[in-house]
Amino acid sequence: MIAAAIAGVALASPADALGQAADKATAEVLFEQAKALLAEGNYAEACPKLAESLRLDTGIGTMLYLADCYERTGKTASAWGQFREAQASAAKERDAREKIAKERADRLEPSLSRLTVVVPPASDVSGLVVTRDGTPLGRAGWGIDAPVDPGPHVVRVSAPGHEARESTIEVGPSGARASFVVTPLALARAPSTEAPAPAPLPTTQRTIGITLAAVGVAAVGVGTFFGVRAIGTLDDSKAHCGERTCDQTGLDLRDTSRTEANVATALFVAGGVLAGTGAVLWLTAPRSPSRGIAVAPAGAGLVAAGRF
Repeated sequence: MIAAAIAGVALASPADALGQAADKATAEVLFEQAKALLAEGNYAEACPKLAESLRLDTGIGTMLYLADCYERTGKTASAWGQFREAQASAAKERDAREKIAKERADRLEPSLSRLTVVVPPASDVSGLVVTRDGTPLGRAGWGIDAPVDPGPHVVRVSAPGHEARESTIEVGPSGARASFVVTPLALARAPSTEAPAPAPLPTTQRTIGITLAAVGVAAVGVGTFFGVRAIGTLDDSKAHCGERTCDQTGLDLRDTSRTEANVATALFVAGGVLAGTGAVLWLTAPRSPSRGIAVAPAGAGLVAAGRF
């Protein structure tokens, strides 16, 4: 009966059994590598290997090695916590190493650096979340003189409808004390629902161009009038002039025709210059934004929006 039950359990989860065996094998390899690194004094690489070995296969020996490694790298709070965990596990298993773990933890405790995060009532808004180095700090942990490793620690505070804030607190070694007081968070800015104002159209240069062109065309028109009139006045003078002689009226008409012709020429030249300048200003003026059409679904139909 017992043998059958054991066989049934073994057959029920072969994948789990194989996975556990693989984890133990990997943990053992990591542990041996870490020990070699510790012998070389390479604690920076040894500690992560011990931590991973412990994750894969919990063992009191690995706990003690990891705690010692943390202590050697100055992570006093991590070392103290790991020694306390090893002490509890050894006590549960009635392992003689309980005494070693306790002695090491007790020796470290007076030198622990501590950080207190204080949340005054005025800062305690609904949904407030406080994290220290990415780990949530529950309400029970607020105001507690908590052991931390020496060095920088990031405290982040957030709440719905408020702007989150991060602060870095530097905690010194050898029993240093630091505190961080959470000040009230600022309300989050509501997103703007107003449509952005359309960019002003580049009308100034074009207006000047149109005006100059219009004046230029008008000048050409007036010049044409004076030109035609000069021809007519010259024709009138011929009635008062022979082949070689002209009376006073004929002479006056020829002078008038000459003046009208000069005015016409001046107007033609000025009008051409103004019209040309106006055209250049119009053509070189910055273009306004393209007037596109956006089409979007709305219910069972489409909504078209754009600038026309």
